[in-house]
Amino acid sequence: QQVSLSASGQPAGVSVSLSPTSVSGSGSSTMSVSVSSTATPGTYALTITGTGISAPQKASYTLTVNPPAPQSISLSVSPGSSTVKAGGSRQATLTVGEQGARQSVTLRATVSPGGPTVTLMPVTLSGPSTASLTVSTLRSTTPRTYTVTIAAVGASAGSASTTYTLVVT
Repeated sequence: QQVSLSASGQPAGVSVSLSPTSVSGSGSSTMSVSVSSTATPGTYALTITGTGISAPQKASYTLTVNPPAPQSISLSVSPGSSTVKAGGSRQATLTVGEQGARQSVTLRATVSPGGPTVTLMPVTLSGPSTASLTVSTLRSTTPRTYTVTIAAVGASAGSASTTYTLVVT
């Protein structure tokens, strides 16, 4: 006997597919559930119905849609410090991590006290990524320790900061 399969009870933002959609005798079907980011969190009772010559048969499936993870950003720099002679420059790698939905992240940097210049490349990132930090000095830069503070700010949520130390000799 041929049995046609269907699913019902799924909320908006949830799609259910059965493969195959009909089976013969004691055949089996695989159910796939896809949940979009627009689905409302909650617990839902799905019903899988098999219809054929005899009365319809039903099976229940409980689907729990969890809320999305909160968005957060992490930022690290490697190496965390360097020494350079006045007139030279040093590079470091910034690593930006994200949790939750992907978003655009903007990097900013300040130097304290002023003197060296900082270049970030790129300034805007999308998703987990790396960027280059270059700190340049002039021959007239005062020998001392400089602190570069780097901030990563998410377009929709989250921010993080880290510091890089440059010793000018």
